[in-house]
Amino acid sequence: MIISILPQNTLHRRILTFWGLSLIFLMAACGGNGDKRPSEGLPTPGVTRTPTEVAPVPSPPRDAAPTPTATATPQVPASSLKGLEIQVWHILPPAWLRGPTAQFNRENSWGLKVNLRAFPDEEALIASLPEAPPGTLLLTYPALTPLWEQPDAFSNWQPWLDDAQYGLSAKAQSDFWPRFWDEGQRGAQQLMLPFLRSAAFLVRNHTWAAELGQAAIPQTVADFQKQACAANTALRQDDDVNNDALGGWLVDTRPPVILGWLYAFGAAPLQGETYRFDSPESEAAFTFLKALYDQNCAWVGNENYPDEYLSGRQTLFATLTLDEVPFVEQAFQTQGNNDRWGALPFLAPEASPALPTFGPSFALLAGGEKAQQASAWLYVRWMLSADVQAQLVRQTNLLPVRRSALDLLADYRAQHPVWQSVVETLSYARPEPAAPSWNLVQWMLEDAGEQIFRSYFEIERVPDTLQLLDETANELAAP
Repeated sequence: MIISILPQNTLHRRILTFWGLSLIFLMAACGGNGDKRPSEGLPTPGVTRTPTEVAPVPSPPRDAAPTPTATATPQVPASSLKGLEIQVWHILPPAWLRGPTAQFNRENSWGLKVNLRAFPDEEALIASLPEAPPGTLLLTYPALTPLWEQPDAFSNWQPWLDDAQYGLSAKAQSDFWPRFWDEGQRGAQQLMLPFLRSAAFLVRNHTWAAELGQAAIPQTVADFQKQACAANTALRQDDDVNNDALGGWLVDTRPPVILGWLYAFGAAPLQGETYRFDSPESEAAFTFLKALYDQNCAWVGNENYPDEYLSGRQTLFATLTLDEVPFVEQAFQTQGNNDRWGALPFLAPEASPALPTFGPSFALLAGGEKAQQASAWLYVRWMLSADVQAQLVRQTNLLPVRRSALDLLADYRAQHPVWQSVVETLSYARPEPAAPSWNLVQWMLEDAGEQIFRSYFEIERVPDTLQLLDETANELAAP
């Protein structure tokens, strides 16, 4: 699901913009428009998929007592923290935060108390921001937060990271994956700290691929195309005429998926403050995907999720986000299918592949007393400790933001090979564009992606479609 960050009085503009763009693409391509598949802007399951809650890890975080700098002076004496309350506003499933937060409230030595306030969506959270007291802690998305581009809206985390008494050592700070850490930086300031990350990626049925004579893991888009087409050919040659269009890649036009293909082909959709979809790299990506569809090596399904298509050998390749993996695993078990399957990044023509990532981060509303800021930081430090990160991985199947959490997940990694294969591709991680306008533009990208998989859409229309996408995206991104 994609969460809007727009205040209520601009919601209608978003809806009109979205359907207006659909109509523009429709006229440009001379055809109709079909139903949209829900997008996955959050690392949460769909409305019919309920996350599982697990018991909290009893041990305290190992980073709770960082080594202080010998000559530094703490900003806030510990005595001034006694009994302070921390307000945390978020849009995540409450079950995710409940366990570690309760543990923090019980065990922290300062008597701090965290109050969690869950909002049904980002729109509701943003609408309530005027009543948020200074020093409120937000757990939200860098790319979807309108305050992200407002000067002095957030406090800088760096002084607390470096604090002699409460901070993290340089070694601990370097433990975070750089791609995730860098998302929250603006110049010399660290305005957001990553909490958890999801990713979009390809999955392949390795067992079926081997039976098709395609055992080798694909390394390029040419390999991907060859194997996808081989799967379609195999189904065309069996006795079931109803599956003749199936077998290759199950088309997925959600924003992280289309973005992943663009990244893999070397496109940079956001350059400074300007969107640039109309580029040779984007054209190559869209042309490749359209050709794949025209060759019957990619197909559009009727279901919202690929679970049964994958487990029933109706598709060799599909795309997932991390929260969807357990449901596909369950589908294989239900089918009694023991095929081995795994994850791949979005493959490139020659250069490095891409792993599009996204997820919430901590931000602290500017203002408030130093002691209040320090108390918020101490809670964030707890939630970002390796122990709590490992606990959250077990609960959500998402990615920790620290490498050291993997040391505590050896059994989980062994039991969840698909998750582990995503971890192994983190060097290819690419975050979504960090601009509030992305909340609108990603819908346009999804719509453009849908158009190229219409039977009436001609491949020669790709350049015009990308040019139109550029014009509309930059018009909406303008102040």
